[in-house]
Amino acid sequence: MDVFDTSKPDRFQQSLSSAWASFLSAQHCGREVDALKKALDAHTQQTTVSIANLQREAASRHDLINTAVAECKSQLEQHAARLQDTCALQARLDAVQQDIARGREDASKTITELSRTVDALREKLEQLQSVTALDIPALQEQCRAALERVEFLEGELRELRAEKTASEQRLAALEKQLATGNDNRQELPKATVSFLDEVLARRDELMRLLDSQQLPIPSESSSDTISQLSAQPTVNPAESGSQPQPNHPAPGSSSNPNQDIRSLYLVFRDRYKTSPPKSDTAFIWDFLDSIESPALSKHIQESLAALLPEHVARSRDTRRKNPRRLVMLSKGLTWRRFREALVQIPGPSS
Repeated sequence: MDVFDTSKPDRFQQSLSSAWASFLSAQHCGREVDALKKALDAHTQQTTVSIANLQREAASRHDLINTAVAECKSQLEQHAARLQDTCALQARLDAVQQDIARGREDASKTITELSRTVDALREKLEQLQSVTALDIPALQEQCRAALERVEFLEGELRELRAEKTASEQRLAALEKQLATGNDNRQELPKATVSFLDEVLARRDELMRLLDSQQLPIPSESSSDTISQLSAQPTVNPAESGSQPQPNHPAPGSSSNPNQDIRSLYLVFRDRYKTSPPKSDTAFIWDFLDSIESPALSKHIQESLAALLPEHVARSRDTRRKNPRRLVMLSKGLTWRRFREALVQIPGPSS
């Protein structure tokens, strides 16, 4: 009895222990099932998202494929049209080749004719080059004369500017004198006033008359030199109303005894300003031939040869057409250079 009582509690404890262990095991399995369920739900959700992405990607790729198929169809149609054009071009090329084959002989004939034409043109070009080579020195001489003409005009412009400045200075001085004399001014008689009005009305004419009495040669001794040369009589080209000619005056023709080298120079100076000549050399010869006195003409020519040896040379030809022309003038001699030398010529010895 005592033995049975001791063994019964052990069985109950074992059953209780096994039941507790089973409970704990069942609880652990429940946790694992919950964890598995959560993992399965997460995996299912990821799978759903992936499927949606795959569907969207498949739709976009489908659209791209459709677009590519449409482009391929368009390119295929273009290639087909190009192929047709190529076939047409090939046919045209064959026709052109046939035409070239037919016209080859004509082309060879044309080339031969062109070669002959080129040879003829080459010969003409050589002839033109030879002629041009001969004309180049003359053109260079003309250019040099034109440059000298420009230099002369620049000198004239400087002289005119200087004269203008001097005139303005004289006018300013006169205005100052008039301003200072206004205070002590007395009324003039009516006759004097009318005379002054007439003088003022003819002011331009009087100024031109005064200017014609001045010799604008750039030298301080110009007046003395021209006065020394004026002792010899000359022909007045202004009396006939025409330009002076290089020929000698006819026998029996009358000349003004008061005419001198100074007035002759003034006439030629005015002619040169109003109508510049094409050749300064011919203009200078006109001036020299207009001098009536052979002695004075010879003196001036010899003096020019001494002053301008690079432009004036003594003539050695005894059979010259004009016996009064004792020198030869180069084309490079300008009127400005001539007049600068003219004022340096001393008066002829008596």
